[in-house]
Amino acid sequence: MRVPLPMRLLAVLLFASCATPSDPAPSPDSPEPMDKPLGEVASPVKNGGAGAQPATKQISPSAPAPGRIAQAVQDLGEHVQVKPYRVALGNFTFEQTGVPSEFASFLSGELSTALSGSQAFAEYARRDLDEIMTEQELSLSDLMSTTERPEVGALKAVQGLLVGEYFSVGNQANVNLRLIDVESGQVLGSAKATLAFSELPNKVSVAPSNLDRTKQALDSFQAGKSKQEFETKLWLDRGDGGVYSKGDHLQIRFQSKADCYLRLYYLSAEDQLIMIFPNEHSSRQKLQAGKTHVFPGEGSFDFVVSEPFGTELIYAVASTQPFSNEVSSMTSLGGTREISEVRTRGIQVKGKRARLSESTCVYTVVK
Repeated sequence: MRVPLPMRLLAVLLFASCATPSDPAPSPDSPEPMDKPLGEVASPVKNGGAGAQPATKQISPSAPAPGRIAQAVQDLGEHVQVKPYRVALGNFTFEQTGVPSEFASFLSGELSTALSGSQAFAEYARRDLDEIMTEQELSLSDLMSTTERPEVGALKAVQGLLVGEYFSVGNQANVNLRLIDVESGQVLGSAKATLAFSELPNKVSVAPSNLDRTKQALDSFQAGKSKQEFETKLWLDRGDGGVYSKGDHLQIRFQSKADCYLRLYYLSAEDQLIMIFPNEHSSRQKLQAGKTHVFPGEGSFDFVVSEPFGTELIYAVASTQPFSNEVSSMTSLGGTREISEVRTRGIQVKGKRARLSESTCVYTVVK
C-alpha cells in the first residue's frame, strides 16, 4: 500500500508493517510538511590506441535537427572498427554543471532514433545496462574512469557508452558528444551538433529550470567535502545527472570504506529538505564497509518520482559513531538555507570522536 509522504518521492510499502564525479566536461566552442507527493570484444579503436587523440567534427546547422544528430552519430561511427558497435546511451548534462534538464531527455530520444538508422552502431538498451551495473555494483562513472577500471564481466554485452554535454549559446543549443570505450575507459571520438531553440518541441528547456538554486545547494554541500575523513560513494541507479520520468522508480546506492551510520537527505525541486533515511520503515543499524547498500532495500518500501518537475539532490552524511541528535524523517526541515544545519558541522555524535564523510548526487525529473 502507498504511504503518503510530504515529498515528491513517494514511499510505497511492499509489506505491511531509499561520486565520484566524472572527468570535467569540455567547454563549448561557441563563446512546513508538504501536501504534495515527491516527486567478447575486439579492440574498437581505429587509427590509434589509448594515447590517440580523437578528432571532433562540428555539424553544420543548415540540415534539419534530426539530420544533424544523425550526422554526428555517423561521424562517431568512423572511430570504431568492429561494426555494428554496441553502444548504450549514458547521461547528458547542461554545461559544466553536471545537472540535466528536459533537453537531456529530448536529446536521448533523438540519439536513439539516429542509432537505430546507423550501420555503425547497435543500441544497447539503457535499462539493460542499468541492470548489469546493479548486478556488478557499478556506477556510470566507473565505466568512464581510466584509472580504476572495473572487471568487464557481464559488461562485454555493451562495448561503448555515448555521453555528452550541451550548452545554451544565444538562441541555440550546442551539443558535445563523446564515445567512450567501456573496456578501456578511453574516449574514442567526439562530435558536435547545433540545434536552434525554434526546432525544439514546445516546453523543452535547455537550461534546468531551477539551476541557480541547484548550484547554491551544490555549493553548500561541496563545502562539506573538506570533512571527508573516510571514503564514501553515493550514486543513483541511473547515475549522477540521470533523468527520471513521472512514475519511475528510483534507487539510491551507497558504499563506504569504513563501517558507518548513514543519513540520507533529499532536496526537492520545490526546495524542501527532508531526511529520507533512516525512517520508520528502515533500520538504523551500522552499515558494513565494502558492501553496496541499496535504498530502498528489498521488501521494505519504494521511491517513486512524481510531479512537480525539476532538478533534485540526494545528500549523504556518514559517521563512524551513532548520531545523537534526533531528526524527524519524511517531514520538511526547511530548504537550501537550512543545509548548513544538517551538514556535518551541525551533527553531534555519541561517545568517542567520530570520523565523518559527505557525498551528493543530482538528478532531474521530467514529464
